[in-house]
Amino acid sequence: MRVRMLERTLRPPQPRRGHRRRGGLIALLLLSPGWLIMEWIVPRIMAQQSPSVGQVAPGLSPPPQKYCPVMTSEEIDPETSPRVTYDGVTIYLCCDQCVTKFRRDPAAYLDPKLIPALQGKKLPPRGLEQVYCPVLRDRKVSSKDPFTIYKGVKIYFYNDLARQRFEKDPERYADPTILPQLRMPTKNGPLLSVFTTYSCST
Repeated sequence: MRVRMLERTLRPPQPRRGHRRRGGLIALLLLSPGWLIMEWIVPRIMAQQSPSVGQVAPGLSPPPQKYCPVMTSEEIDPETSPRVTYDGVTIYLCCDQCVTKFRRDPAAYLDPKLIPALQGKKLPPRGLEQVYCPVLRDRKVSSKDPFTIYKGVKIYFYNDLARQRFEKDPERYADPTILPQLRMPTKNGPLLSVFTTYSCST
């Protein structure tokens, strides 16, 4: 009997089951606010503050311009390429001919994807739905460029040589993905290409 009483005296007190559950619940409640903030609230705040794709974060410089905004596959060199200024932004072009085209109709070539320094600026609307020449497809066009009439609509070209090539074989170049004016809506909504007949004039 004395031995059992001595063992009970030396044995450390064991917490009750209910007390253990309450302690775990209290610890969970104490840790939950921190977990909630770090795992759920903070990522959402950061996502709202982060700039979207194609935008420059406040305080950061935009990436340098790499390509001409007129002949879009031609690289530019900030050291040697001709340049113009628009709304305080220096714009580089690949040649003097592109400089002339840009100055004649700047709105047709103000593309922030090609000129990152324009990001965030209010730009004038582009007056022409067609963006690229259907013959020289890496070159942008404007309403000041040569054109012909095809399917009753105007088709614009980078230069007269491209226009002449189109008129010799219009079906080769009349691609509605390049020429949105050749698409017309149907009653059900999708766009329908028109290629049944054509007429060209200079």
